Amino acid sequence: MMLANAPVVRFGDKITKKLPIRWIHRVCAVIFLVLGIAALVTTMD
Repeated sequence: MMLANAPVVRFGDKITKKLPIRWIHRVCAVIFLVLGIAALVTTMD
């Protein structure tokens, strides 16, 4: 698990230094919304 998480943490640290945290939250919210809608659509079929 550590091998999988360590690169993501390093990447996230670098991203937050370049982009405002507000934009990161918005992008993550949109991704979460799209995945939720996709999950609902696939379970309805």
